[in-house]
Amino acid sequence: MDFDAELESLAIRLSDDPEAKALIEGHADDSGARGYNNTLSLERAEAIKRRLVQQYAVNPDQIELIGFGEDRPAEDAPEEQPKNRRAVILVE
Repeated sequence: MDFDAELESLAIRLSDDPEAKALIEGHADDSGARGYNNTLSLERAEAIKRRLVQQYAVNPDQIELIGFGEDRPAEDAPEEQPKNRRAVILVE
């Protein structure tokens, strides 16, 4: 999926308010080993931060990351696993 508009909107919001902070939560499904899923979820969040910093010149100090691995599924049904491979961005 392409989330360019959402990322650009977030970048503008962070740039307009230097005091604002974004928390990017990475998530994974439970199809791999727990350790791998924890790493994968953090890498998912890091990829979004990298894009915000490199493409939109967002101050990296405004962005925090956390990887939840498979611990906070959006969906429990096996056929819904792709919905668990996601990132959530919270802004304060």
